[in-house]
Amino acid sequence: MIFPGSVWREVQTLLKKNMDAIGVRMAFRTMATQDLFKDTAAGKFQIVIHGRSTSPTGMGFRQLYGPDPREINASQFRFDAYDRAFERLLRATGQ
Repeated sequence: MIFPGSVWREVQTLLKKNMDAIGVRMAFRTMATQDLFKDTAAGKFQIVIHGRSTSPTGMGFRQLYGPDPREINASQFRFDAYDRAFERLLRATGQ
């Protein structure tokens, strides 16, 4: 799902182009903003892009860290190898 509007169409185009280049197929559907947030909270998406910017610490990738709550990792993505690597990053940066 993606927000309506021209900026989000540009995001969709760029994301699809990049995913196609690495062989990942993606499909997008536009929906009303309130429905998008409701379905996101219900965990209905594999990937969630809210248009959030990364934090000043560069921890925007935290949105994919499995143990984090749904408020941070909205898609509830979990991949053990990623989580272990991210935990090493947190330790290395003292966070």
